Amino acid sequence: MIKINKGQLISYFIFVGIATFFWISTVLNKKSSYTKDIWVKLITPDSLIVLNADLYKANVTLEGKGVDLIFENKHTKNKPLRVFIPPNSKMIRGDDIIKYLSKETSKLNINIQSIIFTTKALSIDKKITRKIPIIFDGKVVFKNLYGLKSNIVLTPTTIDITGPQSYVKKIKKWNTVKIVYNQLSHSIKEKIKLRKPSNQKIFLSQLETLLSIPVEQYTEKKIMLPVSLEGNKQDNLEVLPPYVEVSFLVGLSKFDSISTDDFKANIYLDEDSIKSISYPVSIIDKPKLVTIQHIRPNYVEIYLKNNQE
Repeated sequence: MIKINKGQLISYFIFVGIATFFWISTVLNKKSSYTKDIWVKLITPDSLIVLNADLYKANVTLEGKGVDLIFENKHTKNKPLRVFIPPNSKMIRGDDIIKYLSKETSKLNINIQSIIFTTKALSIDKKITRKIPIIFDGKVVFKNLYGLKSNIVLTPTTIDITGPQSYVKKIKKWNTVKIVYNQLSHSIKEKIKLRKPSNQKIFLSQLETLLSIPVEQYTEKKIMLPVSLEGNKQDNLEVLPPYVEVSFLVGLSKFDSISTDDFKANIYLDEDSIKSISYPVSIIDKPKLVTIQHIRPNYVEIYLKNNQE
């Protein structure tokens, strides 16, 4: 069995440690070249926006001490090199990238030996913000004898969109995501998402809106309406029967308040002559959120008073 001298072992490790330290120190202080890919983000003044891509990759070769290269910014896709573009720029070149990269590398005594980057043509537009209405892009199907108590409401009703002037000025409205409510018998109040922009240069001031769908139970109500004549101006015409029964569905909250004054029934006659005896009755005026069920009779007859038996 070999006996190990503890003093010799400690001395050995101290020697190895010192040797390693001097080797690492030599390597880190020795000048060397390093080639890598970096990501570049184009930055414009707040009043402008780049229409084409604003994130590019470039290949650079750097020269410096090993220790400096270790601490050099990697410029990943998530933390790219920011390159500011003047308002009148028509393209981005490798020299533009070197200009901003050298500001960082010079602090670490790192030289840029070369860069590989294909010149890119730029299209820059004015950036504007515009307020447009939000539209509910959904479908609501109610359970039998249920319906809207009042109008569907979005809060807020408008949204600010920001982006290139050439795109934003053409946008007149912004839809919510498509959504369907089936067999609805109760009120809805919930946040729904807005449609995502298909153009990456369009930005929304918010991503959702509050949707309110007030629902109530409906019931049937019947009223008698006088039938008026439209079109023909003769005074000696008579409608028989002069009244029709109108049946409609209405919400319980409005049942007592709705009356015959809220409706208008008429028939349209040719201005010059009566072409037939029977004419269809139309409801040309009715309250909102009221559903007509039937009109009885739905046809009436027209007679000349002086020919009536």
